[in-house]
Amino acid sequence: RGLDFSAAKLTQLAFFTKVEFVSFALFQNTQFTGTADGYAIKFEDARFDGITDFSRTVFGADSTVGFLRVRFEDFTNFEEARFNGHVVFSDTSFASVTEFIDTEFDTVSSTARYRGAAVEFNGVAVQAGAALTFMSTDPENKMFRHDVQMSFKADPAGHILFKNVNLSRFTPASKERLLQLAKSDRVEIGSG
Repeated sequence: RGLDFSAAKLTQLAFFTKVEFVSFALFQNTQFTGTADGYAIKFEDARFDGITDFSRTVFGADSTVGFLRVRFEDFTNFEEARFNGHVVFSDTSFASVTEFIDTEFDTVSSTARYRGAAVEFNGVAVQAGAALTFMSTDPENKMFRHDVQMSFKADPAGHILFKNVNLSRFTPASKERLLQLAKSDRVEIGSG
């Protein structure tokens, strides 16, 4: 009922399509190194019902990582994960605590082609009771070095925290929307 890919090395394309993880899903310390002109790693039409751990996972360069129409129902951890290419979270739902703490979004060496931004959170949903955190614990190393796009299906019902995040890297429309939401206490923009 659970899946444990801890410390696995996946060297080719990795697609998880129409999969329901009814218990835990562990990917900590996993290395995805496959490359493609488009998606090399894709979680699509998937549901994570239990604890999900992508901590210290490395997502390869020169490709796109996609979380498309994915539902995270329980605690989800992306702490110290490293995205070395274009990353897309599209129509993704967060229903519990999800942490991007000391996560690296780095596309310096990536040649992946994209139309939007280097990091895209498009049409995401933050459910009631959910907490979505983007935080760097090192004030000298702010999260996000490249352009970021963020949009929502509807106003977040949960809470979103940004701390030590380079908000200037967000597209103008994304930044404006987050600042509007900060006035309604749905988004908290801390130091950074």
